[in-house]
Amino acid sequence: MNPLKILVVILVIIVMGTVALLATGIWNPSWNPFSFISPKSPEAVMGKMVKTMADVNTVSSQGEMYFEAREEKLMETVSMAMAFSADSDETDPENPKAAMGLDFDLLLIDQDFSFSLQAKVIGQTIYLKITEIPDLPDDIIYELERTGFDINQLLNEWIRIDEESLKNAYEAMGLDFTEVEEMLEESKKYEELIEEIAEEFTALIEKRTPDLLKIKEVLPDKKIDGVEVYHYVVVLDKEGVKKTVPELIEIFEKMFLMGLEQQKDEWFSEMLERQWEESKKEMLAGLDEGLDYFFERAGEFSAELWIGKEDYYLYKIKFEKLIDINKFDPREEITLRLGFDMNYSNFNQPIIIEPPQDYKTLDEILIYLLQFSMDYYGPVLFSHSGEVLFSSDLQSRAPEAQVTALSSSLLKSFPQLLQASLFKIPF
Repeated sequence: MNPLKILVVILVIIVMGTVALLATGIWNPSWNPFSFISPKSPEAVMGKMVKTMADVNTVSSQGEMYFEAREEKLMETVSMAMAFSADSDETDPENPKAAMGLDFDLLLIDQDFSFSLQAKVIGQTIYLKITEIPDLPDDIIYELERTGFDINQLLNEWIRIDEESLKNAYEAMGLDFTEVEEMLEESKKYEELIEEIAEEFTALIEKRTPDLLKIKEVLPDKKIDGVEVYHYVVVLDKEGVKKTVPELIEIFEKMFLMGLEQQKDEWFSEMLERQWEESKKEMLAGLDEGLDYFFERAGEFSAELWIGKEDYYLYKIKFEKLIDINKFDPREEITLRLGFDMNYSNFNQPIIIEPPQDYKTLDEILIYLLQFSMDYYGPVLFSHSGEVLFSSDLQSRAPEAQVTALSSSLLKSFPQLLQASLFKIPF
């Protein structure tokens, strides 16, 4: 055959093969001119879904998560269940909005504790409303009623938390807000880093999804709220996890190192950094063996996915897993059951999230609690190292002065604890 003809045939085969790969989505680079065509392979659908979900700015979600540990010999069970619904709007990166409802239930052998709350985030302001708390013992209820404490003052009431209310709370309690202001100012330095990490994490998941999730089974297509969806069973791939974990460590290491930069004690910071480097080396050195050990005993991790045929949004994901702890430790007869079932909707649709009209500020709530403590405990409430922290002369002072005197002594020993817990909300 003429060499020129052979070359033409080869070129035609290469072009046709390339077009086939692009058109089916098996190879789907960002410049793919056939991206508007529905991918044929499940792997291509998965890849398209990951890219599509990365561009979602508004979404609604509902679902439940659960965890259960059962001791087989004693027939005792500890379980936790959480149901939630949420709306999220990140159309304006400078003013993100979110609204969430959360129902939490904890079962400790024969004791059941339920807790419910609602939350809204409008820019840098957080609103919280506790709607249900665990049932209180009868003696506590009696004591509260006897002293006149109204628990309803804290229930079903929106509480606004922002920098102004934090400052007012500190001032009302006679504490110096300067350290908190410095901390809030320092936290702004993390914002760009957090955004960078979020982008790197998203890019990593997008890149590694084909390695992490393998299609195990293609189930019959279904409809969710009238939307036709692909229905797949995927499994977590051990080798994909081995590739991804070191990259995840490198991404989140940046946050750890930036935290060390804020340490005033240079010697302590250097010590922590050395310990981190040693720990990271040991962890990475034993990563493959550790993951082999874990997957061998835990078994397969699988989940069901429902992906829109036309828009490639992830409409639903369901996961459940049983783990026999006896396979890890023969001395234990414990079975773990964990899972979640999540549904998504309203992708890139307008979502209205407004702040509540009626609310109390955080400082109002704290002042109420402190005022009640003074009224209840009477002339002498506390003694520390032989020093009486308050006496009966407080009762003759104005409420603001009482709160200041009470707070400056009672809270003098742990303002940093408050900062470490409550005041590290990312404004």
